[in-house]
Amino acid sequence: MDEFVNYKKRNITLPLGCKNLHDVLKLQQDTASAERTTVKRDESVTGTLSEVGKYVEIVLESRADAIMLWMRPPDDRFLVYLGHFVGEPVQSTANFQKDSAQETKLRDFIARRGLKALEDSGIPPSVLPGLPVDFIYEFSPLPSDEASLSELIIDLFEHVCGARGDTELRFHCFEVGDAA
Repeated sequence: MDEFVNYKKRNITLPLGCKNLHDVLKLQQDTASAERTTVKRDESVTGTLSEVGKYVEIVLESRADAIMLWMRPPDDRFLVYLGHFVGEPVQSTANFQKDSAQETKLRDFIARRGLKALEDSGIPPSVLPGLPVDFIYEFSPLPSDEASLSELIIDLFEHVCGARGDTELRFHCFEVGDAA
């Protein structure tokens, strides 16, 4: 049996991040899975607030492994994310600068709509004093139907940003799935 084993090529070191053989096998499995995943959609378009429903429908009807939709006005001072991973419920977050008027309006919106705002993302410990900090708030529960969810997001932009139906928004949709 020794003739089939080249002991000079054997090594007891494990790949970076692996503590044992189980981690090595998991790493190989994850790598193989990642190689089968393909980008199905990666597009940015400019539209209007009145078109939110079209993009919400894309998210709700997607059967991809993951879909993410970002919606923001051209000034980039407020962002709404909507997305989900396969088998998970749809999630939504709102991003804004800490201590902005939008933060107050967002808190008012959440309370008025009876939503539960989860803990904000907090200030990272490495932030220099005086620099603007973006906060991320996840809110729930979200309506499960396209019309109600679209109405919620439109109302959110109207309340927080003063947007109207013809207000310009940028939409970015990213979707990944299994190539097999």
